[in-house]
Amino acid sequence: MSQLTTLRTPVLLVAFGLPFVLPISLAQDAGPVGADESKLTELKPIASTTTPPDTLRWSNGDSLHGRLLSAKDNRLLWKSPLFVDPVEIDGRYLSLIEFGLPPAADQTVRDPLRVVFRNGDVLFAKLTAIDETFLTLTSQRHGTVRVRRDGVRMLERMDNPGLVYVGPLGTEDWTTLEQGQAFEKWQQTPDGPLATTGWLAELFRELPIPNQAEIEVTVQSTGKPKFLIAFDNRPDDSIRIETWDDELVALAGDDFEPILTINPGQKTVQLRLYLNRERGQLSIYSVAGKKLGEISDSKKRDTKPGFYLRNKGEQLQLNALRVSRWSGDPPQDISDRGSRIHLAKGTAAYGTLTAFDAATETLTLKDGNTTQSVPMNEVDRVFLADDEKDVPSDELAQAFYYDGTRITGNLVRIEDGGIFIRPNTAAAPIESRLVGMRRLLFRQPEDLPEDGNDRVYWDGGSLRGTLAGGDTPETAIQWRPVGALKPTNLAATSKARFVRSEKSEGIKYDRQRFNDMVFLTTRDVIPCRVNAIGPEFLLLETAFAEATRIPSQFVRAIELADDASGSPSGPRDRTEISDAVRQRALLIPRFRRDNPSTHVLIAPNGDILRGRLLELRDGQIHFESQLEPFKFDRSRVASIVWLHPTGVQESPDWDSTRPVVRAVLNGNLMVSLQPERMVDGRLVGISPLLGRCAVPVGSIVELQAGGFGPIDDAQVYANWTPQPAPEPDIPNPDGPSQNLTESPLVGTPARNFSVDLLDGGRTSLKDLHGRIVVLDFWASWCGPCVRAMPEVIKVTDEFADRGVVLLALNQEEQEKLIGAFLISNGLKANVGLDRTASIARQFGVDTIPQTFVIDQQGLIAAHAIGATPGTSDALRAAIEALLEPKSNTERPGPEGKPADGQ
Repeated sequence: MSQLTTLRTPVLLVAFGLPFVLPISLAQDAGPVGADESKLTELKPIASTTTPPDTLRWSNGDSLHGRLLSAKDNRLLWKSPLFVDPVEIDGRYLSLIEFGLPPAADQTVRDPLRVVFRNGDVLFAKLTAIDETFLTLTSQRHGTVRVRRDGVRMLERMDNPGLVYVGPLGTEDWTTLEQGQAFEKWQQTPDGPLATTGWLAELFRELPIPNQAEIEVTVQSTGKPKFLIAFDNRPDDSIRIETWDDELVALAGDDFEPILTINPGQKTVQLRLYLNRERGQLSIYSVAGKKLGEISDSKKRDTKPGFYLRNKGEQLQLNALRVSRWSGDPPQDISDRGSRIHLAKGTAAYGTLTAFDAATETLTLKDGNTTQSVPMNEVDRVFLADDEKDVPSDELAQAFYYDGTRITGNLVRIEDGGIFIRPNTAAAPIESRLVGMRRLLFRQPEDLPEDGNDRVYWDGGSLRGTLAGGDTPETAIQWRPVGALKPTNLAATSKARFVRSEKSEGIKYDRQRFNDMVFLTTRDVIPCRVNAIGPEFLLLETAFAEATRIPSQFVRAIELADDASGSPSGPRDRTEISDAVRQRALLIPRFRRDNPSTHVLIAPNGDILRGRLLELRDGQIHFESQLEPFKFDRSRVASIVWLHPTGVQESPDWDSTRPVVRAVLNGNLMVSLQPERMVDGRLVGISPLLGRCAVPVGSIVELQAGGFGPIDDAQVYANWTPQPAPEPDIPNPDGPSQNLTESPLVGTPARNFSVDLLDGGRTSLKDLHGRIVVLDFWASWCGPCVRAMPEVIKVTDEFADRGVVLLALNQEEQEKLIGAFLISNGLKANVGLDRTASIARQFGVDTIPQTFVIDQQGLIAAHAIGATPGTSDALRAAIEALLEPKSNTERPGPEGKPADGQ
C-alpha cells in the first residue's frame, strides 16, 4: 500500500493491578488500493486522518473496542487494550465490525457513476470498458475492478446536474417535525436503510425539491406496510400518499384518489412519483412506468420542501429515496423492455449495451439492427437488468461505507489498511480502502459449534469466552474470547472478574478429613482440620494448600465440626446470629477499653460468650471471660470469632511484583494466591499465609483479579470488628433543678430486667414489685454521679424501713474498681452491674447520672436527669408522695371519676 501513517499511541495497560505503558502501532491507510493484488500504485491518494476506535461485535451480543489489524481466510486479528497481544478470531462467530466515524473528507468518494448490482451491492466508480461478459471500472476506493455484467442492475450518473438526492446514507440531516418527538426512534440498519418500530414515528429531511421533480421511493415492513409520505413540512395539509387499511391513496385537502391495493403478504412498496409543485399536481407510477393515479391541489401554502415519512404500523424502514429533476414529459412505460438508457432529458433508449469508448466517453446501444451512440453526459441511468436477487448464501461478508458503498462476498484478507473481498459478481477479489467504512458484517453458518460460556467482567464491559492458562506465571491466567484460536493475557483493566458458566463442577475434597472451616482476613474461606490453637498461631491442615500454621492475626474465624467423639464428621450448619446480638458482642465497655475481649465463642444454639481464647488442644477449648477461666469440649462450640481491632494489618505481605487473584469455588469457598501455572486441571500458586496452593479449575465459579469484589453473604465474619461503647453525655451539674414529675416517661410502665449484684446474687425489677424502687444510673468516672450518689443514698436510707429500695446501676465498670470506689468514699449501696449498658438503653439513658422512681405498681413515678441543685429534695418529695395514704376521693374510678369508697 502507498502512504501509510503509523500512529504510536501510548495506551495505559494494567495487568491485574500493575500499570505499565505499552505503545501500540495503528496503521492507517493513506493511499489508494486496487483489485490487482500486486499493483497498487495506479490510484490517486485520498486524505486520511486518525479515526476513533473500532468496535468488534460477536453474534452473541458481546462487543470489544479496539482496532482491526488484519484478516485472512475469514480469520481476523484484533488489537484491544484489554489484552496484551492481538487476538485472532474466527469470523464465523462475529456479527460485525463498526468502524469509528472518519472525518467528512474520508466519508465520500466522488466517482462519476453509482454501480448498483442485482444483489443490492453498490460501487462508486468510473466506466472504462464493456465487453460481452464484463464491465471494467476504476475507482478511487477500489482501483481497477472487473465485474460480471449479468450481475449489474444499473449504472447511475452521480455528476448528473439534475440529480438532487440519493439515499438514505445515514441519519445525518434527518430530523422530526413534531416538537418533542425523539428522532432516536429511527435507527440506521447495518445495510443502510433507516428503520423504526415507533408508532407514528416521523422522519423529515429538507431537500431542494425542484418545481418539477421525479421521486423514487421504496418502503418496507416486516408486516403490511403502513405509512404516510409527503413532500414538505406540512404533511397533513398538503399533497400526500397514505395507507388506509389495505389501500394506498393519494390525498389533497379533502380529495382522495385510490392508488393500489396492498396484497396479503406484500411487505414492500416501490413507487415512482412525478411532482409538479407549481401546479400542485402529483402523478403516481409503478417502477415499471405504469400510471397508478393522480391528485391535484391548487391551494398555495408557505412550506419548506422536503421528504416526509410517518410510520403508521409496528415497523417501517425507508430502503431507498431518489430525487431528481423532471422534464415534465410523461414517463415511458418500461415494463418488459429489458436493458435501456434513461436520458437526462427524460426519455429512454432501448437495446443492448455493447461497447464503451473511454476516449470519447460514449456508450454504444444496439437494438436489433439499429446501433445508437449515447454520450455519457446525456445519460441519467443505464439499466442492464430490472430484477434483483438475494445475497448468495455462500458469501459470508458485507462491507458498508458511509457513502453507500456495499460489497458482498467472501473475505479474503485485510492488510495495510485495505480489505479484499471476493464477490460472485467480480472476476477477482475487490480491494477497498478501509478508510470511510462504516460496518463490516459477517454471516454465521447454521452449523456453527457452541463456544465459550464463561464471562470476564472489567470496568465498562464484559466478554464471553473460556478461562484458560499456561505453565508460567505470565500465562497462568488467560482468556480465550468466543471464536478466538488461542487464549491471551488480560491487560487493560485494574479489576477483572472471570465468572465461570453454570457447568462448573462441584467442589471435590476430603470432606471427612477437612470438616472444619477457617475464615482469614484475606477473606479466604478454606476447608481445614483445626488441630490446635495457641496464643499466636493456628495449627491446621487445609484442603487446597500445604500450610500447617497460620498467624492468629490473619484469622477472622473458624467453624468447628460436630465431632465430640474425636473422629472426623461432616461440617455442621452455620449458626445464625442476629445483627442485634452481633452488635452487643462487638461493643467494648468503657471499663474494658484498655483490655478488650479478643474472641467470641458461638454455641450451636446461638448463645455467645465474649472473652479471650487461651488455647485449643486435645479437643478442649480454654477460654477466659470476666477474668474467670472456662473449659469447653470443642463439640460445644460452633464458631470462634477473632475480634481484631480497627487498624491492624489484615493482609499479609504479598510479592509486589506479581498479581494476586482470588478463586471463588463452589460452596462459597475462596482461596487467594499469586498464580504460577495452570496444569492438570489445577490453578497452582503461592500465598504468604497458605504456602503453595492448588485449586481445582473445574470447581472455580469466579476468579477475581486486580481488585476483589464486594463482601457477600459468605463473608459473615468480615464485619465482626469491635466498636467502643459511645461516651455518655454528662449534663451540666450547675443547671436548673428539675420537676421530677415532668418527664414524658412518668406514668409509663417500667420494663422488667434482671441484673447481677456486686455483692453476689441476682435480682430483677419483677422481684421488687410492690415496693418503691429508686434506680440510679452512675459510674465512678462521672463527676456529677460521684457528687449525687451520697445524696441519693441518704434520701433512700431515710425510707428503708418503709419499703424503699435503692438499686444503683453501675455502667460498664469492673467489679474490683466499683468496690474500691465505694470503700474509698465510705459508701454502702445495693449495686447492680449493667455491664453492657443494656438496662440503660432500655430506659433511654444516654447521659448520667439519671434517677428513676418506680412505684409499687411498677409505673415510673419520677425521673431526674443530672445532679442539679434541689434534686435530692425533689427525690424525697416524690417518695413521700408515694408513701402517703390516698383518700377514696383521690383514687380514680373506672372511668376517671372519684371512687365510691368501696
